[in-house]
Amino acid sequence: MRDRPVLWALLVTAAFMAARFGVRVALPPATDLHTWLLIDAWKTIPRLGALAACWWAMRPAGPRAWGWTAPSGAGAALAFAACFALGLKFLDNGPGDFGAGEKAVGVLLTIPVALWEELCYRGLLFQGLRREMSALRAALISTAVFTVMHWGSIGVAGWPEIYLTGFVWCGAAALGAGLPALAVSHWLVDSVWFWLAEDGHGGTFTRLSLALLAAAAVPAWRALRATPGAPPSPTRPE
Repeated sequence: MRDRPVLWALLVTAAFMAARFGVRVALPPATDLHTWLLIDAWKTIPRLGALAACWWAMRPAGPRAWGWTAPSGAGAALAFAACFALGLKFLDNGPGDFGAGEKAVGVLLTIPVALWEELCYRGLLFQGLRREMSALRAALISTAVFTVMHWGSIGVAGWPEIYLTGFVWCGAAALGAGLPALAVSHWLVDSVWFWLAEDGHGGTFTRLSLALLAAAAVPAWRALRATPGAPPSPTRPE
């Protein structure tokens, strides 16, 4: 099965979404941010499972074949540009009242989130699709799956930012960002939410965030279009 990375990534996505739904059903509904953090901590179990499954699928060829490499300057710059743009949104949509200890816990909980999602969506799924189609089409499809994976976790109103960010990260991957840099960028995006409080700008920063993400998508689109054909099959040891 792990020699079929696209199918494996889709199965991991389905299993994770089912497990996440099971956690929500099994636990009392979140009535405040503190209860929400407890529920999120329980979701770490399926996240670690998804991370282990993705890492296992990468083992035959080695994670390096899937993009676990040192970052290039251009790719890393694009990845962190997306991180900065999405982070601006949280100036309008931050939680506001977590304590310092809870913020620290939240930051730690985001580590497996960033790792499994980058290994799955910019690693197995994006690179696996590139074996069958252009890098641009692979980015469009893998980012769509990445966005839908957030169903039930992030409202549909937030999907444009999720999609644009995932697409920019695919462009960064095509420029050689490397999965470690993408994971760090992803971790920073998720972590900063715990530290920024809502400050009543009425969507000013949200609109700026969307504008910057759209601007970052332009070099990502160009990089993906310019990326040559499919890379060597990562199912063979190098």
